[in-house]
Amino acid sequence: MYRMGRGRRGSMTYEAEQPQEIDVMAQHGRLRCIVQGDGPPLLFLHGALGTGRAHFRGQINEFASDYRVIVPNFLGHGGSDPRESFDDFYERDTEDIAALIENLELPPVHLCGFSDGAIVAMMVAGDHPDRLRSLTLISGQAVLDEQTMETTRQLSPASNLPDGFQQALARSHGSPYWEGMVDDYVASAERIYQTEPRIVGDRLGTITCPTLIVQGEDDDWAGARHARMLRDSIRGAELDLLPGVGHEAHREDPEAFNSRLQGFLASLEE
Repeated sequence: MYRMGRGRRGSMTYEAEQPQEIDVMAQHGRLRCIVQGDGPPLLFLHGALGTGRAHFRGQINEFASDYRVIVPNFLGHGGSDPRESFDDFYERDTEDIAALIENLELPPVHLCGFSDGAIVAMMVAGDHPDRLRSLTLISGQAVLDEQTMETTRQLSPASNLPDGFQQALARSHGSPYWEGMVDDYVASAERIYQTEPRIVGDRLGTITCPTLIVQGEDDDWAGARHARMLRDSIRGAELDLLPGVGHEAHREDPEAFNSRLQGFLASLEE
């Protein structure tokens, strides 16, 4: 799985082969996944309306030198089966990721989620603790609040989004599907906010695996107060606040994020 080149395996260096795309059946449909590298499994979960490739472009090849990197796309995203609706989508995505881990017959995985992917990662960690070796949360939150919803509401109607954003969504998810997808997502988030804003429920207190929380200090979507609440609620969790970056901390400062995650994962092997 490796060629001589970049990487950090022992005293030698390696370069992971090019990523492959595979389809894996989950509980609610087929998930399109990027897979690269060999070693302990490391899963990255993308955020709302994104794709694994877009949200983790700066991490896939970097970590494939030491890990089997697996980056699934949630239903309705990036080549996975369409999503019939966004009703109960956090719960359904949680069930899909748990099924993916089982169907790939993976040992306990390192699970890293960004934004909505962090929410799903926390839910997987709470519901299936035996499936995880570690948990990393980027810009995550366990509760929807008014600040988050103010930002979310700006996405709808999708027809009013900037042209460049519309074009990116169309490329990632297909046209005309993407427009209804955005509006459905915002409507579902509003329903969750009005009825059960504690989206992770009581799971935080049941998470037992080593946990790293990474948050940009300038995040105006899920602010630092959410990161501190997660740190205080998850036993033994570590918190890193990255200066000068916002919601997409791992994309805005990939060098700092990658270094922190590499150190965290390496410490678990000592």
